[in-house]
Amino acid sequence: MFVRVDKDFNVSFEDTGDFKKFHIEVQHGQDALGKVSEALKAVAAVDDAEHGWVYESALREWEGMAGDQAFQDGFSDMLEKVKPHGWYDEERKAIQAHIEWAG
Repeated sequence: MFVRVDKDFNVSFEDTGDFKKFHIEVQHGQDALGKVSEALKAVAAVDDAEHGWVYESALREWEGMAGDQAFQDGFSDMLEKVKPHGWYDEERKAIQAHIEWAG
């Protein structure tokens, strides 16, 4: 699964059944970091051009996901697997995601 920021800075949640390739995909170059951070502010905190912290609640409550028990269970399993690696921030209630830039 991944969070996408498209060329118009619209944010979407894609490939929600794949719990092994979590990331943020941006269809801009790193020079758009400020605009990307602004576009993602309700979904993730972007600390730098390499990583962001995606809020657990944003993904769990994304349109169509709240009532999808298979997603909720799979997401819970994923969180348990990443916590020992330090990829979950208990204070922010967010999961770390690397950022993939288009250009």
